[in-house]
Amino acid sequence: MKVIMKRNAYGFGMDWTLSYRGKEFYLGQDVKVCSRLLGTTPLYLIEQISKDTGLSFAKCRDVKDNKRVNTRLAQIIVASVPDIKSANNSWDLAVD
Repeated sequence: MKVIMKRNAYGFGMDWTLSYRGKEFYLGQDVKVCSRLLGTTPLYLIEQISKDTGLSFAKCRDVKDNKRVNTRLAQIIVASVPDIKSANNSWDLAVD
């Protein structure tokens, strides 16, 4: 379980895709995923991951390359989407 992050076509922000149970689900742009799917801000999300993992805020900002932080983000997303187990298509969880 992890979140795949790629720079979006506009050159700002990151597009997130959740890799979960052998499937990949496109979620959308980072800020939109935080606000629409998780009901929070990116700043609050990083603070929460820092508290959960015991890592510094600076280390938690590196979500893309820090496996522990990325896994925790994926766990938060899975816990926040009650119908994730019924999602079949790669776009079922998209916030765009």
